[in-house]
Amino acid sequence: MIIIDGNHLAHRSRWAHNDLEYNGFKTGSIYGFRNSLFKIQRDFPNRKYIVVWDTKSKRKEIYSEYKANRIKDDDYFQFLKQIDVIKEICRYLNIDQYYAQGYEADDCAFELVERNKNDKEIILISGDMDWSAMVSNNVKMLKTPKNEWVDQQYIQNYFQGIISPKFIQLFKTLTGDSSDNIKGVPRIRKKLVAELCNQYEGDFYIFKENFKTNDLISLSFKDRITQCIDRLEVNYKIIGLMRVDHLEEIEKSNEADKLEKIYYTYGFHVDSFDEILNEVNL
Repeated sequence: MIIIDGNHLAHRSRWAHNDLEYNGFKTGSIYGFRNSLFKIQRDFPNRKYIVVWDTKSKRKEIYSEYKANRIKDDDYFQFLKQIDVIKEICRYLNIDQYYAQGYEADDCAFELVERNKNDKEIILISGDMDWSAMVSNNVKMLKTPKNEWVDQQYIQNYFQGIISPKFIQLFKTLTGDSSDNIKGVPRIRKKLVAELCNQYEGDFYIFKENFKTNDLISLSFKDRITQCIDRLEVNYKIIGLMRVDHLEEIEKSNEADKLEKIYYTYGFHVDSFDEILNEVNL
């Protein structure tokens, strides 16, 4: 099973090919996503491919400023329209696609991993290191765009010494995540945070009960943590991966004629109808 982060791959394609357009419509995300999808199928043939998608996150109900720093201009709204086209292409390529109302793509991936945790191998494909919290003996992650394999050693190096992917939630709780507009403890050292994550085994509530008597933490940082402890608890809730009650699947259909129409509409040229049939049957 290969689980692909649809939103991240579409975003990466958007910036890699942002100059592409056809009849005034931006097509870079569509072009890049399609090419990347075919590369994944060539590199990992005969697998079950699943693309997961974000919806409006319930995390905003917990923290209203969650991802409030994201720019939503005309280019962004054209990007959303491209995602709709990408979903249609995946549908006609007979690719499995899942989403869940109120959840994000990584939550859907987490749910799929939990449901299939006895599988021999699951490969996650994303550039978002939040996904690395799912890495285990049988769950691997390929980090795009450099296609680096993320294992426990990679995670330990990336997060300054944490010894388990399960500790990432507490690490980011304390350090924050500027890309999601999540504020951590001001000016706290990541090396110290990693030591605390290891000491408290990634459990925020054990940390909360014991940090004031921890000799690793200076008095000034104890004061800073105390001042923002309620916000840190909110961080912990929104950073953690969430189980999904109900995964919704986008209906599949291997209708090559409709795929041909999409390609024609957005300026993607293929040599023959047989080439489209080959894509559908990959």
